[in-house]
Amino acid sequence: MKQLIEKYGQKKAISDHGLAITVAVFTTAIGFLSLNFSISPPFRQLGNMVAAGMLGIWVFTMFLLPALICWMPIKQVSSSALTDRLISVLCEWVIRHQKKLLVFVPVIAICFVAGISQIKLEDDFIRYFDERFEIRQANDFYEDNIGGLNVMEYPVETGIESGINSIGYLKKVESFTNYLREQPEISSVRSITDIIKRLNQNTNNFFFSFFEPNIKGTLS
Repeated sequence: MKQLIEKYGQKKAISDHGLAITVAVFTTAIGFLSLNFSISPPFRQLGNMVAAGMLGIWVFTMFLLPALICWMPIKQVSSSALTDRLISVLCEWVIRHQKKLLVFVPVIAICFVAGISQIKLEDDFIRYFDERFEIRQANDFYEDNIGGLNVMEYPVETGIESGINSIGYLKKVESFTNYLREQPEISSVRSITDIIKRLNQNTNNFFFSFFEPNIKGTLS
């Protein structure tokens, strides 16, 4: 008889709360999976790990927990728990003010939805500081006038041995460098061609006309 009561309670609990648990878990998992749209790999990994953890919670809640409830002895308590009493009070309050809540809750929900557009996934720790902080002001000045702390490096392979000395390769790198410098989002570009041109100029009595890659393909 006791086992039948426990099985009935298990089925009743799953039927009453299973849908709510499923919706809560999967909406949370989908929300964290949206971090995969971030350009930062740590954010993507975080989203995937949390989503996998939420799915694991759902499996344990829907399958393992009911079995443990049937196996483990549970002492019945006649008095209602504090959370049950609080939920009862909340339910009565919602029922009494249902018309007011029907107006204000959608308005609040719309405000929250509008705020979603302001959420930005930023992996630049300097941007965590507001513009009124001195460290942010110094970094912004550095980015606008010198170069910035965020550096992206592009390796350009030649495919041949000592191909870096090829004048054709250097011209292509120089063209790519000039293209990057024309982009408004980029504040500073450093290229291997700048170093080679400077060396070529220094080895030719610092004449500015020699501030270009050596036409012979190698530095003299």
